[in-house]
Amino acid sequence: MLGKLFKYDLKEMGTYYIPLYIIYAGIAAAFSILMAIALHSDLLADNTLFSLIFGIISIAFVLAIASLLILSGLIVIYYFYRKFVSQEAYLTMTLPVRPWQHIVSKLLSGAVWQLLSWLVFIISLLCALFASGGINTLFGNSMFWGQLGLLWTELCNEIGLHIGSAALFIIYIVLSLLTSPLVYFASISIGQMSNKNKVLWSVISFVGINIVISLFTAGSSVQLSVDNLTQFLMISMVQLIVTSAVFFAITLYSLSKRLNLE
Repeated sequence: MLGKLFKYDLKEMGTYYIPLYIIYAGIAAAFSILMAIALHSDLLADNTLFSLIFGIISIAFVLAIASLLILSGLIVIYYFYRKFVSQEAYLTMTLPVRPWQHIVSKLLSGAVWQLLSWLVFIISLLCALFASGGINTLFGNSMFWGQLGLLWTELCNEIGLHIGSAALFIIYIVLSLLTSPLVYFASISIGQMSNKNKVLWSVISFVGINIVISLFTAGSSVQLSVDNLTQFLMISMVQLIVTSAVFFAITLYSLSKRLNLE
């Protein structure tokens, strides 16, 4: 049943993400085309209308870049809110699915769409660089890459970066992507227990949870330095797993025992 629920959530979230990607891709494509025209002609200096349009599209592209990943995360949060706090909660709870399956499905589907958001983000930047000639300049500069290689080697030696720590870092990033919505799920789950002002109480819960997290992490990492990257990553991963488990437990308990459908 988890597989069917995952496919359903993935499709439902897609109704938000796909229009977002289409708008973003359109802005990125327009910016890339105008950038290429501006670099290979004198329109930017000679044509006022072209300069105005190029300025508007450039601002829109910068705003789109800044907002894409933020909106991507907000969609996951809103989707969870819609399924368990709005009137749609009645329909959600009639499904023959256990609460933990709901949580896992939302996390997995959200992680897939956020990963796609990162891919769209990177591809759009590469297209803009290609249109501006930045790709040729970047990859054709052997001195730049040589200096970058030396800097990277010195950095790896300084912080103790090796294959093991690199693998830990990748695992940490994947876990962070997968579990990052849990703090919001827990906050919403606590806030929905109130009969009134559920959004307000969710926000208050979120602030309170982050204060507790700050106290917890500050006490465990105050003596940590960057001299040993592997140690830093291991401690960070333990903190992530512990806090994620707590958030998952809070969300599961709230949905199982304290779900308020009023």
